[in-house]
Amino acid sequence: MRMTLQEVTGAGPEPARDLGVEEELEALALARLAAAGDLQAIGRLLRLVAPVVTRSVRLVLGPARPDAEDVVQQTLLAFVQALAGFRGDCHPAGFASRIAVNLSLTARRKQRDLRLTFFDPSALGDRSPLWGTEATDHELAIYRQRFLPDL
Repeated sequence: MRMTLQEVTGAGPEPARDLGVEEELEALALARLAAAGDLQAIGRLLRLVAPVVTRSVRLVLGPARPDAEDVVQQTLLAFVQALAGFRGDCHPAGFASRIAVNLSLTARRKQRDLRLTFFDPSALGDRSPLWGTEATDHELAIYRQRFLPDL
């Protein structure tokens, strides 16, 4: 019969000595308090996850996007609202990062849809230095066909 370390020594296994474990346990406890409505815990938790959220948003949207700050704020709000469903399977920053990526992708899709919705194809011929007012319909059609994949 095989004996476990606990049976031989009479003590339980030694806990992991990883420095990140204590930080993660503290963050999980903070998330539980925040989910219960503790405003101080919510503030501390938001300060903890804000850099990760900002980095995630900027990775998806790009550093020069003017709406990145808005997406960060939307993410932090969605994160606080989703805390009630947070199971604690990961660090709260990982949970917030996943929300940030999803909202960033949604913002990018909406921006693309707006560009396509409000694009005036007749402006294509007017803005090109290659095609003046004397361009034929056939030439404009070829021009538009070449640049359609970029749009």
